[in-house]
Amino acid sequence: LKMAQCTNRLLPFARTLGSLSSAALCPQILLPSKVPMGCAHASAKEKKLNATPPHAPGAQEDLGIPATGSPIDAESSSAPRKTPSADGDKNVPQKKKAAAAANPSNDDPSGLVAFFKHTGTDNKRRKLELLRTLDYHAMEYNHDYIQWLFPTDEESMFNRNAPILTVDLQRIFSQDEQLRSELRRNFLQFIDFLGFELTGGDNGQPQKLQIAAHFEDRKSDCWSAGPVGPNHNWLRISRVLRCLGICGLQAEQKLFMDVLEATVKSEKIPVGSSIEKWREHAKLRPPPPN
Repeated sequence: LKMAQCTNRLLPFARTLGSLSSAALCPQILLPSKVPMGCAHASAKEKKLNATPPHAPGAQEDLGIPATGSPIDAESSSAPRKTPSADGDKNVPQKKKAAAAANPSNDDPSGLVAFFKHTGTDNKRRKLELLRTLDYHAMEYNHDYIQWLFPTDEESMFNRNAPILTVDLQRIFSQDEQLRSELRRNFLQFIDFLGFELTGGDNGQPQKLQIAAHFEDRKSDCWSAGPVGPNHNWLRISRVLRCLGICGLQAEQKLFMDVLEATVKSEKIPVGSSIEKWREHAKLRPPPPN
């Protein structure tokens, strides 16, 4: 009887000790259901730190252009390429779906013709006019617009969303004056970026591409060799020459090649093997009509 009475007296103490022991092993069971004020403030601060910073107004805001960093073109062999996961880029199907919805065409899955005719967008839902608002900095450091302004028949090794100019599309571009006119405007934007200007054309005078007054200002970006290889803009030049040829702008292609030859020689620019590649691309022509 005495033992039973002792047991009954000690039982509450044993339960208390058991609760304390469990709390020591699993302290979370003693946490209150509401988050302390200190944690709430920390969460808000963390959200603020992880929030997307505001961008400067202009085209750069829509294009996601980095404020700093070395220029690496999507066409450059030195550009880093992300290793795709087993299921690939999860955003690619949505981007392609969005582009297809805006520009439905079995012959033109990228919607390239609609993009050039201002009725469609690129894979990032950017219109052609938006890309034409890019300043020199944006053109230098943004690397996914050049394939849309100057599409070619070659797949981009580093931009899986780059449109492909099929043989049928080459025929369409070479026979459609509106498309060629839009491509010509893109060409004028690009040569200005390089430091060239187009003169003549009035009163029957022949047109000529020549070095512009701002050429010296463009040398560091466009005409200096890279630390480990050619300037990435020289690879862009190859793309532009190829695009002009297969889209039927042979006159502009020839003017461009002529000024390149003259500039490399007069300015003593060490372009190396790039000049030979430019000459090869400058020979390309559109496919014959069906």
